[in-house]
Amino acid sequence: MTTKTLQKKQRVRATLKNSGTNNFPFVCTLTPSAEPEVLDFLAKRPIHTFGLNGLIQQYGLEADAKRGTYFGCRDEAGALEGVALIGHFTLFETLTDRALKAFANVAQHNEEIHLMLGEQEKMNKFLGFFNQREACQAQALRYLQLEINNIDGDEFSGTVLRPATPADLSQVVVAHAQVLYEDRGVDRLKVEPETFQQNCLDRINQQKTWVLEKDGKVLFKAELTTDSPEVVYLEGVWVDEEERGLGLGYRCLSQFIKNLLNRTTSVCLLLGEKNKTALSLYEKVGFQHRGYYQAVFP
Repeated sequence: MTTKTLQKKQRVRATLKNSGTNNFPFVCTLTPSAEPEVLDFLAKRPIHTFGLNGLIQQYGLEADAKRGTYFGCRDEAGALEGVALIGHFTLFETLTDRALKAFANVAQHNEEIHLMLGEQEKMNKFLGFFNQREACQAQALRYLQLEINNIDGDEFSGTVLRPATPADLSQVVVAHAQVLYEDRGVDRLKVEPETFQQNCLDRINQQKTWVLEKDGKVLFKAELTTDSPEVVYLEGVWVDEEERGLGLGYRCLSQFIKNLLNRTTSVCLLLGEKNKTALSLYEKVGFQHRGYYQAVFP
């Protein structure tokens, strides 16, 4: 263990100790045994807890350097008042402002944070408790949360998407890198090529990546981050540049969502508010605007 890592752990322990059971709410690390309780807590607002739900369903509550550590915030009776993942990814769901403050107190001592994501109102409050508020707000992006609950018509039944396979990896990697570059202006293939390609392969192996392929060429791609009976969350929706504006994206997305709604109540996604072209597509399909999210890159 490096000196830097040891110092970070000591700071986190000190923060948790100061939030101990003599003061409420108190923060504690969550272990796998708490998973049913945590999932029940998150299920109260399924379209807003997609990030935590998806990661826990996929990996459980085990701490991981690639993601972070899960924390619970408990009230005087020991009931959960909030759940957070704090680390490389930082996500949270809270019932009260005091839980937000408690999580912000833990997060501000973590030097591994790469992305913080949350509903705009809650994120603004969270940053208000965060020592690096001004620096964080300077590197923030706002997203629209879109949702669809039903879709009519069978005219797209001839559009057949399939789960991607490892044979599609090279094309999926390029497509997903393009999505992220258009969204954030960062080329993940240059920043962390091996990690990025492995993440794409993991999703393919978990059948979370779906494609439309013709004559060996991937023309459309979409990814599932959360897949439950309550909500499916989409990300990384991509259309081949030569096919854009010709109706392919509309046909593929409509058919894909129609299929998904046969097994879930809601399909949701986040879209950068400046992406007017994509917004027109989603509105044409039938998505409705439900709120705003903020992504912060400390």
